[in-house]
Amino acid sequence: MVISLSAMSAGLIKSTVFPNIEGESIIVNLKFEAGSSEKKSEKWINYIENKILEKKQQIKYRI
Repeated sequence: MVISLSAMSAGLIKSTVFPNIEGESIIVNLKFEAGSSEKKSEKWINYIENKILEKKQQIKYRI
């Protein structure tokens, strides 16, 4: 056991307590000042949507 713990602390044995699992959904909360224009909201929604689509393409070609 001592050897195992020493090997883990030295980085010779890798372990993951919480593995990185890709999710099925993304939640985005946008907060604007009261009275912000609809155009400003649409601009940011389009920006976020485009970034998500770019990432989707990167993942698609990575597989």
